[in-house]
Amino acid sequence: KFPKYPIVGKDIILVDDILDTGNTINFIINKFKEYSPKSITVITLIKRKGSPSLDPSIHYINGFEINNEWIAGYGMDDLEDTSRNLNYIFEVEKIKE
Repeated sequence: KFPKYPIVGKDIILVDDILDTGNTINFIINKFKEYSPKSITVITLIKRKGSPSLDPSIHYINGFEINNEWIAGYGMDDLEDTSRNLNYIFEVEKIKE
């Protein structure tokens, strides 16, 4: 959702769980820029190695990096929608076909 209140000249902090392709957060950053904030800071818990860099004017902070693992828990979910409420993050094993 986008701001209900004026953010012109305000410092904005966007919090994301995982930076993967960067498509979603870059879309949101560009949308928020239309509202003329003073600054936009992106904070993410997890950054997937090899994910693209954000706009250089964005201050990016991450908790840790992962390779190409599928992870779930702590607000992120697995394919069966069963892990979102766990208080830890884990790697989901790939099912061998």
